[in-house]
Amino acid sequence: AKYQGTPTGGKQSSPVYAAMVESADAAVGRVLAALDEHKLTEKTLVIFTSDNGGLATIEGPNTPATSNAPYREGKGYLYDGGVRVPLVVRGPGVKPGTTGVPVTSQDVFPTVLAACGVTADVRPDGVNLGPVLAGGTVDRDALFWHYPHYSNQGGKPGGAVRAGTMKLIEFAETGRRELFDLKADPSESRNLAADKPDVVAALAKKLADWRAAVGAQGMTPNPDYKPNPQAADGTVTLHAKTADVHGVMLRYEPLPHKNTLGFWTKADDYATWEFELTTPGTFTVEVLQG
Repeated sequence: AKYQGTPTGGKQSSPVYAAMVESADAAVGRVLAALDEHKLTEKTLVIFTSDNGGLATIEGPNTPATSNAPYREGKGYLYDGGVRVPLVVRGPGVKPGTTGVPVTSQDVFPTVLAACGVTADVRPDGVNLGPVLAGGTVDRDALFWHYPHYSNQGGKPGGAVRAGTMKLIEFAETGRRELFDLKADPSESRNLAADKPDVVAALAKKLADWRAAVGAQGMTPNPDYKPNPQAADGTVTLHAKTADVHGVMLRYEPLPHKNTLGFWTKADDYATWEFELTTPGTFTVEVLQG
């Protein structure tokens, strides 16, 4: 009730979301106050982070969508809106301020081990962020993501690799690759794949080599898959979210802010659909176009 108002599309204006943020903030405050009370602050590492970016699609009446602007999409997607998360750390040896060093949630485990003076029996996947927390950096070739799933938010299976400021996203179904310079284009709106084929090839090899090295599980075809099946009345609906996009810029923009194919700025870009007919006949095509 404290934040009642009319939610506005594309803006942070949900009273439910606002209340959730205040509740999380208050809960963190209680934890920090308890550490102070028990004189544990100076020997406690507090880490606040998330497992994915903010939910940017409609999922239910009590899970309001948010905007991750300027980052693209959100939870369930390999774009930065889905994988870029908060990471706030407080504790002994942590230098106040911010850092631009890219890190990943896999780094939390080795960082905690090092802070506690514990040695793992096996080499962790991540790296110790102690040097970063002290104001320095870490030596790492790249960051990798592997997502062999269909997310209920609309994301499709794929993987991604980031080396420096360059990020490659590879889609498992079609093999489509998209390349972005995150420094120049944090919104991932300018696909550079056609302009920099050498960078695409190098990053794709890096991603494939990493998948092989860690034994990443791939996908297998579903023999029961029926693409856009025909309804009982004979109609076939080809929704934008089921399209395969081809070319450079064209993309599907999901709910809640859009629900369409957009960024159709190049005449050579196009979309295709798979569909299955069980009842033959003569068909009329109806297109909903903005």
